Amino acid sequence: MNNIVGIINSTIEECSYKKIKELLELINYKPKKNKLFLKPNLVTDEPGESGVITHPKVIESICDYFLDLGYDNIVIGEGSAFFYKPHHWEYILKSCNYEYLKKRSEIKILNLEEKNIDREIYHWKYGKLKLPKIINTHEYINIPTMKTHYQTQVSLGCKNQKGLLLLKDKKMFHKKNLNDYILELNKILKPDLTIMDAIYCIEGNGPAKNPMSHSLELNLLLASTNTIALDNACCEIMGFDIEKIPYIPKVKFQSKGVAIEKVKTNFKHPTWITYFDNIGRYMAEKACSGCQIAHSQMMRKINFTEELNKKLDNLKNRYQNIYLIYGENPDLSEIPLVDDIKIMCLGNCVKKFAKKNNFPWISGCPPDYHKMIAFLLEEVME
Repeated sequence: MNNIVGIINSTIEECSYKKIKELLELINYKPKKNKLFLKPNLVTDEPGESGVITHPKVIESICDYFLDLGYDNIVIGEGSAFFYKPHHWEYILKSCNYEYLKKRSEIKILNLEEKNIDREIYHWKYGKLKLPKIINTHEYINIPTMKTHYQTQVSLGCKNQKGLLLLKDKKMFHKKNLNDYILELNKILKPDLTIMDAIYCIEGNGPAKNPMSHSLELNLLLASTNTIALDNACCEIMGFDIEKIPYIPKVKFQSKGVAIEKVKTNFKHPTWITYFDNIGRYMAEKACSGCQIAHSQMMRKINFTEELNKKLDNLKNRYQNIYLIYGENPDLSEIPLVDDIKIMCLGNCVKKFAKKNNFPWISGCPPDYHKMIAFLLEEVME
């Protein structure tokens, strides 16, 4: 496996099989198998232009490139920690504009959370993992998007592989040691190719959209047969010190195509607390993306429902600050304590902390966002 990273410019309008051809020729990549498995980042119901998900146009362009070469067995698969039920999966495909890809006879889309997905046991540092067999029977192409992450600093190629896990193992990664578990996962999983969608990206308090994260239009595509080398190149472009990111080993790499010096961008770095006006969302170190997405769903529902929005305004006017806490073992010293403050705890992981400090608490893993709305607005409900 070599450490060459190809980099090209591409807007979303320019993105096509020709751009993918240009990119893969830089690293001299040719599949070794006649069947392909594409693993995008498809975790929530945001459009491709948000930078939160792998843009469907990038996936389509990759498919078109390989179909043009004669490959006619292409599978796209993802396992979302939140949209894992069948009706949720169909919803996310439609919301993210992936649905039209299903209509193409040469392409199949799999929900990796379905019970009928064939899996095999992998032995690793922490015991055993059940991973999809398709990553061995097919050429495995990892297709993340370039994002920041409030827990791991960045979310790139190495972290995108977490989507292959069973839901219970995704949660276990967060509850144990997220950085070290991702590091060890990438010792047993080696994609044949990783293509980075850096056309639209996320900076700030990623990996999802919120008032303290922002979409960036970087208009880049990167590729390498070495995921770790690619992540090193991405960190350099984003302005992150690779030595401060525990799960990505520092390696030497050679870039081809667009010079990194010409596209370096100082991404805004993430913080532990995300503020929605005077409401602070505090995600403790072991909080998982399920709670994060549930929080986003709750706030979105409130913001787009006039009656709920008015009640939220009434609640915000009663307190100087309101903090919603998720995850195991939060650190109160990280929360700016003022006289007029309200602290609420959400999710199973924070139960002990809530009981110890006598804070109001709601159960769930993750909590249902409708119940979260009622919990948050309870004291202003008529």
